[in-house]
Amino acid sequence: MVTATTPIPSLGSESRMTLQFMPPVAVQSAIKSYSEALALTSIGIDHALRGDHGNAIKNYDQALKLDSRDPYVLLNRGASHYARGDNDSAERDLGEALELDPGYVYAYGVRGEVFIRQGDFDRALEDFDRALQLDPGLEPLYAVRGSLYLEKGDLDRAIQDLDKALTLDPNNANAYNDRGVAYERRGDPARAMQDYDRALSIRPNRAAYANRGIALLRLSQWDKARSDLLSARNMGLDIVSVFRAGHGSAAAFEEEHNLELPQDIADMTSIDEAPQAAFTGESILEIFRKSRESFPDAAYDDLPSDGSKNYKHYLYGWPKE
Repeated sequence: MVTATTPIPSLGSESRMTLQFMPPVAVQSAIKSYSEALALTSIGIDHALRGDHGNAIKNYDQALKLDSRDPYVLLNRGASHYARGDNDSAERDLGEALELDPGYVYAYGVRGEVFIRQGDFDRALEDFDRALQLDPGLEPLYAVRGSLYLEKGDLDRAIQDLDKALTLDPNNANAYNDRGVAYERRGDPARAMQDYDRALSIRPNRAAYANRGIALLRLSQWDKARSDLLSARNMGLDIVSVFRAGHGSAAAFEEEHNLELPQDIADMTSIDEAPQAAFTGESILEIFRKSRESFPDAAYDDLPSDGSKNYKHYLYGWPKE
């Protein structure tokens, strides 16, 4: 359970003072409950890290029965609710975690992600602002906030945040892609192309392929543009939605740039496909995943799926229910 970024919470001074005035039996009971809650949370996190958020939530529920005021457990349960698409439960857990600990930087970050999914960009920006005030070194948040500013049309702030993200992590392909879009919208296609090239040299991704492909269309470099757009489409991107978002339609793009697209490219940008998510920025949840990348994959195979029900068996060797 110990991670580089989310240390296991310890009994604070307030708890220690309370224990001083409790009879020995009560002290032992409190320590036992705390240990059990901690173990259940650890099992829940392991489930969450392998994508089993249903069992993760069961363990967090059991841990909160033992200690209902633990912001660390509420944060993790909120993150699992978010991963399952339950935005209301996620927002509720994260809000409660922040009521208990207003300085909990990760809770602001994850709740900001919830607000983005709900389309409430202003509240998301408020949470990211607060998180970065508390910890200015959280590179993923600069990248996501930069993407938000880009979505709102604030290009200067978008570039400023994405510059900061890339200073902290020069290998963030998403940040290069989004900064390229900002430069392109600001009328600097040369800088935009450099960022798209850099993004794709780090990690091939559909957004950078599409954006570079469209930039190449403006230059009438049909073969290179076609290759990039096909790569983006083969990776699951809806090219039609991209054109609609930026130009209205393929026909509008032709009129805007005074060119005529080859027929196959015009067809590619005119046939309806499934809509895609708007944001490419790295999620704050990546912080948790990255901090546990060294955990052996095979170890997950031995984790119990009934930890919330039979935790005393795994902790103390009691018979299973």
